[in-house]
Amino acid sequence: MGTSNQGWIRGFGNLILRLMKVLLRGVQGFALFVLLVLFVAVGFYLRSEIYQFAPAQPFSGSSLYNPYDSMPPLRFKANFHAHSRSWGGWTNGHQSDSVLVTTYLLRGYHLPSLSNYHQISDWSLNKAPLYVPVYESGYNPLKSHLLVMGLDRPSYFDFPLYQNTSQQQQIIQGLRDRGAVLVMAHPDFGGGRRLEDMPRLGGYHFMEVFNHYRHSEKYYDAALSAGRLSWVMANDDTHDLHREATFKRWNVLMGAQAETRNVMQQALMGRHYAVYAEDSNFDKALVSCTTPSVDQRVFRFSHPFERIQAIGQNGKVLASSQNTDTLLVELGAQESYARVEALDKGAKLLLNPMMRYDGRTLPLAASLRATPDPIRTWSFRLLVLGSLVGILWMARWVRTRG
Repeated sequence: MGTSNQGWIRGFGNLILRLMKVLLRGVQGFALFVLLVLFVAVGFYLRSEIYQFAPAQPFSGSSLYNPYDSMPPLRFKANFHAHSRSWGGWTNGHQSDSVLVTTYLLRGYHLPSLSNYHQISDWSLNKAPLYVPVYESGYNPLKSHLLVMGLDRPSYFDFPLYQNTSQQQQIIQGLRDRGAVLVMAHPDFGGGRRLEDMPRLGGYHFMEVFNHYRHSEKYYDAALSAGRLSWVMANDDTHDLHREATFKRWNVLMGAQAETRNVMQQALMGRHYAVYAEDSNFDKALVSCTTPSVDQRVFRFSHPFERIQAIGQNGKVLASSQNTDTLLVELGAQESYARVEALDKGAKLLLNPMMRYDGRTLPLAASLRATPDPIRTWSFRLLVLGSLVGILWMARWVRTRG
């Protein structure tokens, strides 16, 4: 082989070596960046509390609470979950506050809330008949999120990776301590909530049973069967008016007057219901609830449904009727609760449950607080501390190999 060819080969080899060193330095830099992000994310878990939870206990008692025994005369259409363009476009929202709210108002909504991530919009204040400040809490990738109502500024704390049941509860209790009204958002979406969490979690007021990403009736029944009483909610959770299912899930609120405080007080007593309908002009409604006897209720709707049924403990069907506008539900002493749902093809109307209780205090999930377990808490924090030390060791090893 000639000298010129050997020189060319050596030159090419040196070029490859230099390129490999640059690539390795790039890989090293990327690895160090990933370890830095991981170190910061894991650091949040040093604040973890590990809790002892109140035991699951089905509703019981000689008295029966039915939220529809008393129904205020006025009805209001509401959506509490919609995303506009925010945070400079980094989050998933495509229309402005004004376009989103105005479009909802033109569709006949009385309460069109925006719920951007950790950001409160007051654009609909004094423009819509009703206004509630709302934001969506949670930036963990598994979607363990909450809708937070009633605060004047958001909290930015979250556990940004996986959340066990205690960490979910800690987020809830921290927001409740600030005076928030909470909605458990889309529990059957993303994997952040698990069915086994439902009999333990407390502190929230509503559960978003209908959301365009998921319907979560099984999560709702798991909570109710464990004696965790919250109220239903249905929301679009739209991020784009034109590309996502919008105006297909809403809440029908009740009130004695068009005043936000009055309407929300009624909702916190369960006097509202949730609607899913592929046809956004769906107009079937709950009309009345009468009491033939102490343990019986007759629910009547404005139009017949293909099926109306009452669901009880662990998803058991307690009563059913077909092609009618009424359903008689009897909650015997041995039954803990019954929730009514009316179904058509492509539509469902979901009522809040009636349940057994002691006649004095409703067994609300919102009233439950978990108790910190100091030994398990500090054991967990020491484990987190060990993980942080391990990440630092890995970073040092990567750097010395550069």
